[in-house]
Amino acid sequence: LFYQKSEPQLFGWRKYLLIFLRSIALVFLVILLLNPILYFIQHLKERPKIIFLEDISDSMKQKNKQVSKTQIFKQISTQLAENIATKNYEVIHYKFADGLDKNSNSTNLSNSLLELSQKSDLSKISSIFLFSDGWFKDDDFSLISALKIPIFTVNPDFKSDYFDLMIGGLDYNKTA
Repeated sequence: LFYQKSEPQLFGWRKYLLIFLRSIALVFLVILLLNPILYFIQHLKERPKIIFLEDISDSMKQKNKQVSKTQIFKQISTQLAENIATKNYEVIHYKFADGLDKNSNSTNLSNSLLELSQKSDLSKISSIFLFSDGWFKDDDFSLISALKIPIFTVNPDFKSDYFDLMIGGLDYNKTA
C-alpha cells in the first residue's frame, strides 16, 4: 500500500497518486468480495381514481320543461367532479349505453362495466359514480358484485311532462 523504496525514486504528488490508486483498487476488490446487494426503492404517490359513468341512452333525452335528463345529470356531474377534484382525487369520465360510447338504443350496464374492466386497470379505482335513469336491460348483475368496487348511483328528482301512455278517464263499479 505504501511506497517506501522504488526505482527510480518517487517524490511528491506522484508517490501520493500511486498510493491513492492502489487504495481505490483495494477497496473495490473488497467490495466485490463481500458481494453487496444494492436496493433501489422508489415511492410514488398516486392519486386515487374515481370513475364517472354517464348514461347516453335514448331514455336520457326525455325532457321536463325543456330540460333533458342528460342536462340535469351533466350539471350534477360537473359540480360533483369539481368537489371531488379538490379532495385530490382523479376523476375519469366515461359515457355508456350498450357498452362504452356505443349504441344508445338501450342501456346495458354489464356490457359497459365489462368493457371498462378490459380498457383500464380497475384495481386502482376507489369508486364508481353512476349517472343514469336506471332503465337497464341487463340479464345478470353478477359482474357488479364481482368488481368489488363501490358504485354510487345519482338519481335526481325528475318528473317528465311527456308521456307515451296516459289514462284519461277511469270507469269502475263503485259498489263492488
